[in-house]
Amino acid sequence: MRMIRFMGCLIFCGLAVIASMAPAGAADGECPKQKLDFPPGLSEFNLSFENIWKYATGLPGRVIVEHREVTVVEVASQCATYAFTKEAHFAHPSVLWRYIILKDKQIDVGSRGFGFGAKAPFEKWMGGVPALNRQMRDALRRRHQR
Repeated sequence: MRMIRFMGCLIFCGLAVIASMAPAGAADGECPKQKLDFPPGLSEFNLSFENIWKYATGLPGRVIVEHREVTVVEVASQCATYAFTKEAHFAHPSVLWRYIILKDKQIDVGSRGFGFGAKAPFEKWMGGVPALNRQMRDALRRRHQR
């Protein structure tokens, strides 16, 4: 539970920063308007830990935030965060991609995990993500209703 709580704060905080830019992104049409299977520019044919890292860290305006077991890449132009596990993380090598969906002035949070190691640790790490997405969605909706 402690790891999930830590991960929740870590990813929640990064996405909250990006959410503060969401109205501008919505006007520019940059935030996704529906759930996506893959980050823009990637597909099932070029997915690997290294390729997602190169892709995310190569995006313009990205901000890289280092933590003990996870590196988070915040990409405001996509209203997204990418959390990359480090070697010390129990689910390494894995990536959690989370993004804000803006459609018809409604806010939602989408996510997808990509595990490139053992299945059980990856599934354990991803187990808390749906609840974190709901918490983030509800917080964003409350904030934008003001």
